[in-house]
Amino acid sequence: MLLTRTVLRRKKLAQAVLAAIRVHGPRVVAKLEELVSKLRQEGQQVPNYSGDLADLENQLVDAYNTIEASDDVHIRDLARDGRLRRLRNQATKSLQKVLLKMSQTIDSSYGPQTAEETLGLGTGLREIPDQIYDLGRRARDILSTEDFVFEGEVLQGVGLDPAELRAGIEGPLAELAGHLETQREGLRQTELTRKVKLEAIESFDATFTAVATWLKGLFLAAGEVELAKRIRPKVPAAAKKSEDEKVVEVDDKTGEEKEVDPEASSETDSEPSSSAPDSDSSSTAPNSKPSAKETDSGSSSSSAKASD
Repeated sequence: MLLTRTVLRRKKLAQAVLAAIRVHGPRVVAKLEELVSKLRQEGQQVPNYSGDLADLENQLVDAYNTIEASDDVHIRDLARDGRLRRLRNQATKSLQKVLLKMSQTIDSSYGPQTAEETLGLGTGLREIPDQIYDLGRRARDILSTEDFVFEGEVLQGVGLDPAELRAGIEGPLAELAGHLETQREGLRQTELTRKVKLEAIESFDATFTAVATWLKGLFLAAGEVELAKRIRPKVPAAAKKSEDEKVVEVDDKTGEEKEVDPEASSETDSEPSSSAPDSDSSSTAPNSKPSAKETDSGSSSSSAKASD
């Protein structure tokens, strides 16, 4: 699946803490219950440490699943933006060709610089979407003027009909206008999903710190000092902030990571949706039980979707 590096880093942190809970939790709970049972006074209840650990696990799993879902939506939006940009560029090129041909036709009929002087159409039209659209709209509006005529004698062929020239612009102009508006709306949606993702990441970081701090305290209370040392409650910052937004494809089986460009690969994607993925969709949230080896190394390569 695809993940941004900022989410992938948090996935690995969550896996390490979840591995500690699932592998060492039962032994730590047994130790704590034994210690407390010796110290408690008559009538006092032994704290429900198993329930506490289950709550910690659920909180962390839910927080991770939230950032993974929001990350997925944001990546889909980036892919959609790439496809919309290509369609916009194609429409820009089509209108540019129409305007250039019109400019050349007018100049050949009425003399050099006529198209530029009357319609603002030179021969060096740059392929800039908004600029090409504005030039096309201006030329159309001028040609739509009721009393518009080309001044000067016809040098070659017959005089040009402004209505026919205008008709040649209308289609490509309308197509580019549609693509420009669709792209702008897409960019607005992408910015919204980015903000949702950032809020989810902020919430995850707070949850992770709280869960890891509580777990570290339980391990220390049970005398598991070495295990407690492995728990790092703070989410470390990325070495380079620009690296965080890079998208990587993670192999579910090997854990191999490969950087990809979601915009470049969007031609083969299905229509992106600005909503959370279906509950039965493939995911790599850290919910499967890690091995003892994974726990000892402080990480896990679990790839099944987290659930309550």
